[in-house]
Amino acid sequence: MENTEYEFTFMTDLLFKKLFVNYPDLLKKLVCDLLELKPNEINEFNILNSEMPVEFVDTKHCRLDINMKVNDQIVELAIQVDKENSYPERVLFNWAKNYVSVPSGTKYSHLPRVVVININKKSVLNCKEYHSEFVPLEVTRYDVLCDRMSLHFFELEKIPLENHEEDMILLWLKLFKAKSAEDFEKIKKLGVPEMDKAISAYYDLTADQRFRQLARMRELTAMNEAQALYDAEQRGLQQGLEKGLQQGLQQGIQQGLQQGEQLGEERADAKWQEVAVENEQLRAEIASLKAQLGNAK
Repeated sequence: MENTEYEFTFMTDLLFKKLFVNYPDLLKKLVCDLLELKPNEINEFNILNSEMPVEFVDTKHCRLDINMKVNDQIVELAIQVDKENSYPERVLFNWAKNYVSVPSGTKYSHLPRVVVININKKSVLNCKEYHSEFVPLEVTRYDVLCDRMSLHFFELEKIPLENHEEDMILLWLKLFKAKSAEDFEKIKKLGVPEMDKAISAYYDLTADQRFRQLARMRELTAMNEAQALYDAEQRGLQQGLEKGLQQGLQQGIQQGLQQGEQLGEERADAKWQEVAVENEQLRAEIASLKAQLGNAK
């Protein structure tokens, strides 16, 4: 089988959002496996933002995260394809927005536990482990301040290559990392029902013309933004060159004037020195003539 890469993967934000919103049972299983919860422990599971935000077509920077209410906690599931500056700060900001998204007057003791799950295509942390969890800790005793914060990072570049049929976390992550029919077939051979259903849902969704149209619109938006950024950079570069040339010309003229003034002053000083020498010689000659006239008397 030819290992041709697919146009869409589970790390495609539009596919990620639509597939798991359309199949909440898969989403619930995914969240339970990533957080190591048992499905029978979940009494409440609601997707809080199942609709696509209107602005997702207008800008590629619109994040298509999935927010859920899982029992008494808020869970945000997000994917991140590229590395970007200040990414940890953005994750913390998203946690903070969810933490304070409660009715006014809520008691501090009733603020929800907020869990943010990040699936990262690129490595973002300086460690060898593919899974990292951050909570507020005291820096020397490692005491946990409270249980209201939990930030998870699953880094696809770090998952082991060998098979782990019984490890559902690794199976989900390999599904997110898969990018070809051959990759999907390797996962399907394991005979895990959730994986089979997710892959079948993938093929159904990517064959839907409405989905492909939305994907093209989002891609076009990304291309337009990239072109606008390139044009702005080119204009900035051109303006910088023109300003630099103008400043360089002005500096050159100023330096030329300064050098001219300096050269004029130097030449004037030299001329005055010549005149002074000539005057000294003239005075000496006059003195010599006076002496000769005096001797003649």
